Amino acid sequence: MQLGANSGEIRVEGTGHGLTFDTSDRFFPPFTRPDAVAGLSVRPQNTIALVGSNINLSGGVLTAESGRIELGSVSSGTVSLTPSSSGFALEYDGISNFRDLHLSQQAGVDASGAGQGGIYLVGRRIDLTDGSVALIQNTDATPDGEIAVAASESLEIVGTTPEGEVRSSLNQETVSSGSAGDIRVVAGRLRLAEGGQIIIRTFDTGSGGNIDLDITESIDIVGSSPENPVLFSSIFSIVSGGALGEGGNVNLSTERLTLLDGGILSASTFGSGNAGNLNVNASESVELLGIDPVFESPSDLTVATNSNGNGGNLTLTTTRLVVGDGARVNASSVEDGNAGIVTIDASESIDVNGGTIRSSVQLPTNVEGFLLDFSGPASGIAGNVTIRTPRLNVRARGTITVQNDALSNAGSLSIDVGSLRIESEGAIAAATASGEGGNINLRVEGALIMRDRGQISAEAGGTGNGGNIALDTGTIAAIEGSNMSANAFAGTGGNIQLTAQGIFLSPDSRITASSQFGVDGLVTITQPEIDTASGLVELASEPIDSTTQVVSVCEAAANNTFVVTGNGGLPPDPTSVLRHRTVWVDIGLTEIQPSSVERENEERSPATELDSSQFPLIEATGWQWRNDGTIELVSTPQNRVRNPWNHRVDCSDR
Repeated sequence: MQLGANSGEIRVEGTGHGLTFDTSDRFFPPFTRPDAVAGLSVRPQNTIALVGSNINLSGGVLTAESGRIELGSVSSGTVSLTPSSSGFALEYDGISNFRDLHLSQQAGVDASGAGQGGIYLVGRRIDLTDGSVALIQNTDATPDGEIAVAASESLEIVGTTPEGEVRSSLNQETVSSGSAGDIRVVAGRLRLAEGGQIIIRTFDTGSGGNIDLDITESIDIVGSSPENPVLFSSIFSIVSGGALGEGGNVNLSTERLTLLDGGILSASTFGSGNAGNLNVNASESVELLGIDPVFESPSDLTVATNSNGNGGNLTLTTTRLVVGDGARVNASSVEDGNAGIVTIDASESIDVNGGTIRSSVQLPTNVEGFLLDFSGPASGIAGNVTIRTPRLNVRARGTITVQNDALSNAGSLSIDVGSLRIESEGAIAAATASGEGGNINLRVEGALIMRDRGQISAEAGGTGNGGNIALDTGTIAAIEGSNMSANAFAGTGGNIQLTAQGIFLSPDSRITASSQFGVDGLVTITQPEIDTASGLVELASEPIDSTTQVVSVCEAAANNTFVVTGNGGLPPDPTSVLRHRTVWVDIGLTEIQPSSVERENEERSPATELDSSQFPLIEATGWQWRNDGTIELVSTPQNRVRNPWNHRVDCSDR
């Protein structure tokens, strides 16, 4: 098929697809397709192909029962046609210049039926708005074909029908034993907003297909429908209520993934079939922020089970992860199915700022219990959480947790980081209501800092034993009411094993391993052994030749000597430290001369000798200097004396 430079636009107009839902189904009902559709259609297992420069479906409907629908918006070039099991397939290898493709006003592209159907959308900018739908519903035992979208710039799926009943969406679903097909998107950017959705659902024994997203730059999943706030913008792989089929996986690759204001990316089950896995690879960043303002539903990256099927696993690989303002990374169960495993690798940092990373079993709310027809108690087991990153911050009541609020055990929490800060009521926790408490294994290469009521806890309620905490780190600083605990209620308290080079614990912070009514656990602190030989220097084995260490002085000074003369000891060394000790020091005077006052007195009157026998003997209690420099022993110091006996002698006094 050759398209020249002047290829024209293709427009298909109509009154809309007429798709509805069975409102008696409580959760995610399948589409109800109208018996007669006004629009363009072909016989079963045939192809509708529209190829032109810009394609607009404004309320237009294309139907190919068990067939193939091809929409290609290209400017010029050659499009090849090859036979397929459901008609003809188009190949765009020779096209480098694509144009836009728009579906609006409840436009419909439907290749449902007895398996084998396929839908292919190719263009530059591809938009689905106003409740427009691309749908394949499998009604047979034969596996279905795929929905594939290739957008050289962007794919946007935005909004709902005016009454807020039908979303703009890409849909694969099976209502039989046949498997649903895959949804595959290759684009520069992907945006879902105002309730837009990509979804695969299984309603019977047939398994769901996979959702594979290869988006070069960014994926944004934002908010909910203004017309119907319960319709969140989302990407879903779902096993619906009562279904036995397995859920498909969601595989995502991009630079930046952003979920805002209640946006959801999920692989979940509401039936007996197990949920699929969720695999996210974002080379630059993953940001989950905020909650839906109406229902306060969090922006959610989740694998979940809401019945007796098991939840899938969540694997996230990125450079930088931010979970904030109520958002979640979540593996959960509210019934008998086991929650999945969460594994996160962030090569630069993880910031949990008022958000949550968890694997948990939770009791359903009253509304959830009614919708799920479940009265409890739940018996599922919480999964494990594993985190690896150079820098982890948990703050502003953010939490990383494994927990079980029902009857069974919590999982384990393993964290391997370069540095860890837990502050402003942030918490790392493993908790159960009555089962065995989960274990926490922390390896922090650098410093663990806990401040402003930061928490690390492994606790159990009921008769369960408290979990254990094993922490290997360089240093620990716990201040401002921060706590580390492995406590139990009636069971045995858990053990805390700390290996650190240094621990600083403020008076208002605690490390405890206790039980309120059972046996307390143990707190063990180990300092790594220090290699005492690491600071030693090996000496030379050969003796030192002293003759080579002495430098000869000049000949003139060779015979000089140093002689001290005088009647007494040496004066203080001027290089020594002065000490406050009152010691007698010979000042080197060879003769003590009387003072001028004494000489004058001696000249005026002859000396009067006193008979010592006239005075009783009194024991000396001190000493003092006379004005002439001599020392006198006295029993009571006199004010005339320059230095009283009870005043400490300093250098300045001498």
